[in-house]
Amino acid sequence: GIEVELSGTRLDEVRDGAGALMGTLMQKPEYGFGKVRPDPMNFNTPGPEMHVRIDRVRAADLGIDVTALGLGVQALVDGAVVGDFRYAGDAIDLLLTRPPGMELSPESLASIPVAVTAENGGGSVPLAAIATLERVAAPQTIKRIEQLRAITLT
Repeated sequence: GIEVELSGTRLDEVRDGAGALMGTLMQKPEYGFGKVRPDPMNFNTPGPEMHVRIDRVRAADLGIDVTALGLGVQALVDGAVVGDFRYAGDAIDLLLTRPPGMELSPESLASIPVAVTAENGGGSVPLAAIATLERVAAPQTIKRIEQLRAITLT
């Protein structure tokens, strides 16, 4: 077998190059459909993703720590590892997640309350007041080779 690794800093260029090369190889009788295998397999099948872009100036005006806000949003959506616990010589990750009964949809994420510091009036503001939320199509899996985004064709 032959492996061809395509890598770069821009995922869209790597994906387009891998798609073009794979299309060309699949037209050749010696390779053909089913004989060329990409890794990741779903490199050209985007999935839905929500981008949360925090307005750093607005957050600073309200005394909101951008790093803590990012960790909080990650914990609400996917869960976030916040440390580890040692037990009998094993390290067990401590995962911060939302309560099991709390429903969360992409639409409701914008209304999640974010605490404002007491020096800035206290209370809370919805996430949408300090961040832009945008639905995008993103790769389901990103492979990396030497810290560059990559796709391998075998």
